[in-house]
Amino acid sequence: SIVTAVSPRALVDIAYVLYEAARLIRRLAELYGARPGTLGFIRLSRDVVAHLAVTGAVAAGDEFVHQIVGQGLAARLSAKLGEGVVNGMMTARIGVAAMETVRPLPFTALKRPGMGDFLAALTAFVRRKGKDAAV
Repeated sequence: SIVTAVSPRALVDIAYVLYEAARLIRRLAELYGARPGTLGFIRLSRDVVAHLAVTGAVAAGDEFVHQIVGQGLAARLSAKLGEGVVNGMMTARIGVAAMETVRPLPFTALKRPGMGDFLAALTAFVRRKGKDAAV
C-alpha cells in the first residue's frame, strides 16, 4: 500500500503489485507445505490479473485526472493514499484465496478468514501504535 501511495507511475504500481502477489502466494504455499494444483493456480492467476487490472485502472485514471484538473499536493496525496488502501485490500483478498487454495483441508472447524478480520486486525494495530506513540 505504501509503495502504491508514493510511486509516481501506474507501471510501477502494477509491477510492484504483481511482485507482492507472487511473493504472498509463494510464502503461503511454503507455510502450508503445499503448492496449488492446476485449477487452484488458474483461480489464483485470475484473482491476480483482476487485481492488476484494478491497480492499473485506478493508477491510470488518477494520473489522467491530475493532468487535466491539476490538483494541489494535498489532494494528490489523499488520492494516492486511497489508491494504496484499495491495493492493500485487494492483496488481502488474494491472500485469502491463496490460503483456501493451498490449504490441505477446507475451513470447516475454523471460521474462514474474511476481509472483516483483516480490517479489525489492522484497526487494532493502528490503535495500539497510536497509543504507543502518544505515551
